[in-house]
Amino acid sequence: TTTDEYTWPLGTRPKKIMANTTDQQYYNHLLDIKEKMEDFLSKVDNGKKTYLIDLALKMRILLIRKSGTNPLFQSIMEKFNFRLNVFFKESMIEAIKNGSLPSSLLDKMIISYSNNAMNWFDENSPSKEMLNIVEAFNKEDQIQVGKYSFSFKKIIETVADQMGGAHIDKKVKDSDLILHSNDFLFGNLNVAERVIYDTSRKCIQAIEEIERYIESNNESTFIEAV
Repeated sequence: TTTDEYTWPLGTRPKKIMANTTDQQYYNHLLDIKEKMEDFLSKVDNGKKTYLIDLALKMRILLIRKSGTNPLFQSIMEKFNFRLNVFFKESMIEAIKNGSLPSSLLDKMIISYSNNAMNWFDENSPSKEMLNIVEAFNKEDQIQVGKYSFSFKKIIETVADQMGGAHIDKKVKDSDLILHSNDFLFGNLNVAERVIYDTSRKCIQAIEEIERYIESNNESTFIEAV
């Protein structure tokens, strides 16, 4: 069997060479993502909101398990033997579902928006409960609009996987597009855009926490060696 470059004996086939990604390569990838996210946020600040799609793609890598591959934050924690825990507080929808608030509030609610990520690194947070950052991000029922509830994971997946990130789907569920309406704006960003923007900033802060730990080996409020 002959190719343009190599010749192998008849009936044989070259062995597939598998390269293992080193811990340092994982770490370098993490730092590269931080640098790109900072650049993308700067562009959004200058009015180029299309870069929110690029931010969603980076968060998809950092925080969402895809095709059997752990999110990068999880892989980094396992390779460098630490946990990154963040503060969290329950959303209004979670409080209603667990009985902390009356269910009648749901009937009166037009929109409930709670960005759990904004509390991740707030050491003055009234809630002292902490979760692994990946678990905190993947919590359900963070936003309620009418009868629909949304997780941040769903918002990121919709943008990164269906709306021009990894590819463009011909059909996106009407319910998934609700948060992209300009009927509700927070600082000139609709709800989905605000989630991507604010959570991206907190992801950068998370990477900075990891960077300090890996470079100095000192634990902190948020980093616990295992």
